[in-house]
Amino acid sequence: MLLTGTGTPSGFTYDDSRYGDNSARLPTSSRCKSPSSPGEDGAPMTPGRGRHIEDYALIGDTQSAALVGRNGSIDWACFPRFDSGACFAALLGNRDNGRWSVAPLSPSNEVRRRYRAGTMVLETEFETAGGRVRLIDFMPIRTGNPVIIRIVEGVAGTVELAIDLVVRFDTGQVTPWVRRCDDALVMTAGPDALCLRGSIEVHGEDLATVGHFRVRAGERRALTLTWWRQARLVHRTRRESADAGSGSSASPCPLRRVATRPSSAPAAGSANDAGRRSTAG
Repeated sequence: MLLTGTGTPSGFTYDDSRYGDNSARLPTSSRCKSPSSPGEDGAPMTPGRGRHIEDYALIGDTQSAALVGRNGSIDWACFPRFDSGACFAALLGNRDNGRWSVAPLSPSNEVRRRYRAGTMVLETEFETAGGRVRLIDFMPIRTGNPVIIRIVEGVAGTVELAIDLVVRFDTGQVTPWVRRCDDALVMTAGPDALCLRGSIEVHGEDLATVGHFRVRAGERRALTLTWWRQARLVHRTRRESADAGSGSSASPCPLRRVATRPSSAPAAGSANDAGRRSTAG
């Protein structure tokens, strides 16, 4: 399926020129193995294997947080509070306990990371044989439902990337029911629900949502993942179906649409202000 949409996440702009070079840089090695590269013993590297706590950077919205590995994988995220059960818990186990990876398919020759000055907007740059790509991760200060925004920007050349979304609610224990609602992919289990929107073609595979895409220099793709209480979804969709006079089980996602489209330049008025407000703490 193709998650459709237009624009950079609406309500958000991301303007590099406003920050200059005064960014807070994270510790980085000159060379870093890619997620698909083997570990020292020859075994594939996984979130729970070959990773150290210093390989992770924090993003948050002052009420919850996520940990992003230098390999582009979010291995821990809990909603709606810091003490809630995690929907990504690979930090404590492996991929099967939940993660959200966005990373190049080919090995990375170098990985660089930094925070934008005065914010918790995280930038991770992967340099591969085919080019260089930047992954921007942040959680806007909350005004409604918690959301993680991931923007992929092509910096040089052409880079093939993969998305691997494995949702496991209740700290890696519960596999959700996944279905399509209009332009969104909705994952639900008990009271928890997540809504994925973006412009990347994905499909289900082995209880995960996966996909491949290509980014050229100057292009960008955006993905948003929003959490909310499933009980509210049931109430609202039933009311909407009644208002529409339809008994169809295919109901729209109740969350505000966050539009995304590949673009060579940020849309006017968008990820900048939210990124500057993304200063958990």
